[in-house]
Amino acid sequence: MVKAVPTTDVNSGQSKILRNTSYLTGAFVLQKLISFVYYTVVVNSIGVTKTGEYGPLKSLIPIALILIDFSLSQVLTREVARRPGSVKSLLGNVLGIKLVFAVAVLAAFGFVTSFGNFSEDVQSSLYLVALIVGFDTFTLSFFAILRGLQNMKYEAGGMILNQILSVTVGYITLKLGLGFQGVFFATLLGSILSFGWSVFAVRHYLKIWPRLLWESKFIKELLKMALPFAIAAMLVKVYTYADRYLLIVIKGRDAVAFYEVAHKLTFALEFLPSAFAAGLYPALSSYFVDAKEKLQQTFERALTYMMLIAVPLSIFIFVGAEEVLGLAFKPFFQPAAEPLRILILSLPVIFMNFPVGTLLNAANRTRLNTVSMAITVLVNISLNALLLQKFSYMGSAIATLVSGVTLFSLGMYWTKGVTSVPWKSLGIRLAKVYAASIVAGIAAYPVLQAFDWIVYSRHAEVVLAGIVFLCVYGVALYFFRGIHPSEFVAVRNAFLHKRSA
Repeated sequence: MVKAVPTTDVNSGQSKILRNTSYLTGAFVLQKLISFVYYTVVVNSIGVTKTGEYGPLKSLIPIALILIDFSLSQVLTREVARRPGSVKSLLGNVLGIKLVFAVAVLAAFGFVTSFGNFSEDVQSSLYLVALIVGFDTFTLSFFAILRGLQNMKYEAGGMILNQILSVTVGYITLKLGLGFQGVFFATLLGSILSFGWSVFAVRHYLKIWPRLLWESKFIKELLKMALPFAIAAMLVKVYTYADRYLLIVIKGRDAVAFYEVAHKLTFALEFLPSAFAAGLYPALSSYFVDAKEKLQQTFERALTYMMLIAVPLSIFIFVGAEEVLGLAFKPFFQPAAEPLRILILSLPVIFMNFPVGTLLNAANRTRLNTVSMAITVLVNISLNALLLQKFSYMGSAIATLVSGVTLFSLGMYWTKGVTSVPWKSLGIRLAKVYAASIVAGIAAYPVLQAFDWIVYSRHAEVVLAGIVFLCVYGVALYFFRGIHPSEFVAVRNAFLHKRSA
């Protein structure tokens, strides 16, 4: 006879999960907001051409990081959660593997940096990038252990400390005229602080000192488990950053700068669907096992929730692209309004793809997400190769838009094997949301044209237009019957994992 788990224990466990998730989500959201504001300060200080160098250099950090980490941190979190008694062996062998990978990747990095045809500024920044990656990769592993043990407050604290130090020192270096080398130096200081904090956290919480291990059985097992995650992560990095490197080779630094700024504005709010998906995953996983009807309902409502946020955002920014840019960036970035108008049209599929990917993961269809990403990468690179020479950064924007639609369409196609998708009702709902958004956009456009409200050299009339847009959107959405109050309650309950008995 199986012993029943007391309700109080279950509730306590759920409370702990929600509390720890809230630590990390809160820190993540705050980090993203600070990071975006900091990015505007940096690029406004260094100008267009230097931004064209800064963007590709900065993107080398996550690229090199995934090559060294090889998604071992993700595996480490899962395995520690399953077998907490093996923490020392798991951590030691992961650190051993990553040390070998780090030496190989950073040696190749150093060779290219030393003998490549780079300017002095770029070369010095590349060395700083290598050091940043070196510290960050081991920090990932230490925090991965704590995630597996459901203790995320240390990681949340480290994230905030890192951001405060990096932004403070980075701002000072910009004022001193040190350019993006100073920014990378500030990032390195933040990485060193995070590394030290993560070591302290492991020592304080687990009472152990991290040490290197090379046990062949463990290493083979870990690498085998990490391989599918690593392939998926590498595909994501190629999809995210390949266009920048193609642009800088074919069209130069200024083209990269305009595309980079437009891309940053488009993806600045991506943390919203990401946080929502994190809360949605446990509910969908549970419903997939024993509540197929609720699975369908929750998935449909999640898509609805995403379109209700993303569609109006995309239409508003499309209408006021110049003004939105003028609010955040200096006038020399105004050419970025053209690619922004194209990129922002992909925002609805970007947002709605999060519930799609979450559903497939919850239904043990992770492999299909990887297949979708592989096809999308091929589409993206092919379109960039075809369009860049003639259309420059506009070609990259078109390629990103088509790629986003491709990824979402493939994901929706795969969901047919998991749940019934109410295509007709979703299509009608989407049409209503677009109709309400377009009406609101038409109402906001004259406000953008009629006012010229400058605050601290920024075009603040976009704020007034945004208020008008939101009011008209709400009324129009109600008029077109695009949303019902009960649906907000249902989505909230799914997010909080509330289920009827």
